[in-house]
Amino acid sequence: MKGLLSGALLFLLGCIVGVGAAWLVPGTVLRPGGETRGEEAENVTTLAAPRTNAGPEPLDDLDGELEKVVEVLSDVETGQRERLDSQDRVVALAERDGYETTVLFIIEKKYDRGQENSLLSAVFTRWAEKDGAAAADFAATLSRHQKNNMVSTVLTKWAGKSPGKAVAWLSERERSEFHSYLPNQVFQVIARKSADEAMRLREQFPDVFQTSQYSSYDSILATSIAAKD
Repeated sequence: MKGLLSGALLFLLGCIVGVGAAWLVPGTVLRPGGETRGEEAENVTTLAAPRTNAGPEPLDDLDGELEKVVEVLSDVETGQRERLDSQDRVVALAERDGYETTVLFIIEKKYDRGQENSLLSAVFTRWAEKDGAAAADFAATLSRHQKNNMVSTVLTKWAGKSPGKAVAWLSERERSEFHSYLPNQVFQVIARKSADEAMRLREQFPDVFQTSQYSSYDSILATSIAAKD
């Protein structure tokens, strides 16, 4: 008799504890057999589920990827679409591994000048879109040939987006650092978008757009204005 009473009491105590636990956890539902299921259990399941939007798989190693790109660019039968796709691949590598890292790696590989220029131009063009000042500063540290080409690439891209900042950057540099045609290139980009902005910047930065070159700048302005009429 005592054994039966003890068993009954233990059963009742277990029920009370189970109900109390269910009451304390919001959303818990009692199931037959003492099982419970609540929001916490469902949340755990949700968190443990595999991600369906984890993004693309990581790219292969930088060296191997660049070799693939150079192989495509070196093939005379490669179409324009394939070339553009290959340049996009280089940009993806630069955005993954860092612009500076990718630029230095390309230079260290010592590709022929045409291939190197294509690869570097793709990287610096995108970099200029993201951060013109940083791209221009780094391009200015390269060797003479690379510096002239890449600073030109950066400034002409940057001038189309932020003309005042691009010209101000050029104003802080010695003219002897770059090819003499660089100010004309920048001015032409600005004038295509806004002749008024080009004239304003010419007056604001006479050190960049020197008076002796005004005949050339006037010609650029005239051509830009005529093209819009």
